[in-house]
Amino acid sequence: MCRKFFIIDTFGEQAFCGEPVAVSFVDTFEHLDLFANIANELNTRETAFVKHNGDGSYEIMVFCAGQQSMPFGVSPFAVAFAISILEDNSVSDINIVHGCNVYKANVNKNNVSVRFPLYDVNRLAVPRVVQQAFNEIVVSIVECKNMLLVELRSQGKISAFVPDVGLLTQIEHDIIAITSDSHYDDGADYDYCTRVFAPKLNIGEVIVSPFAHCALYEYWNARLNKSIMRGQQFASRPVVVDICSDNGGVRVDGRCWISAQGTLMV
Repeated sequence: MCRKFFIIDTFGEQAFCGEPVAVSFVDTFEHLDLFANIANELNTRETAFVKHNGDGSYEIMVFCAGQQSMPFGVSPFAVAFAISILEDNSVSDINIVHGCNVYKANVNKNNVSVRFPLYDVNRLAVPRVVQQAFNEIVVSIVECKNMLLVELRSQGKISAFVPDVGLLTQIEHDIIAITSDSHYDDGADYDYCTRVFAPKLNIGEVIVSPFAHCALYEYWNARLNKSIMRGQQFASRPVVVDICSDNGGVRVDGRCWISAQGTLMV
């Protein structure tokens, strides 16, 4: 059986930048063990398997860290871009289904926009383990589903933070995002910055997480009173994420590039 696949670099200004995602097109979702083996072989953060539904939408199954999940939300961007390639860039509006969620994507050449639902964020008291993990420089914390957002005092604190994996794994949330606004960074061309960690998923630092930026949009929208924002995510491959409100949801914009394509013989 032959399966068309792509490696798509997301949120970079060119190929081999940003977060690589593997995308493979399939006819059925019946071969879970095979999909897990393919995901392990391709070895990207998220590996998406795509099935074209009869109603014109595309259903996806995503593997991350050996499990079926989409913890960071990068796959809809890579999938939408791969679909536009197969359709010779003739597809602009794409419905991507993952579980109960439908992500509406728009592709214009290398520019990809995906509409996400709004995420509720709830403010929490700062527990002692969080104070210890971040050296007691915590401004405030909120939670959003399985994600904890921790605001630190400045961009310098974000870039200089050295994670203590032992302490981070004691925090009950699977994903931890640290953030600060650009108030203390003169000349910054972004509104907030962030870094994202997932030690409980055996992932040190995440290059980019659209899910995190959706939660950060809710957080910083309330703080900065801005409906259009730019976020800078620091990692081994720094990325910029543009984000805005969109009819009761959040639209995230990024650029995508092909770094590899071929056929899986399985």
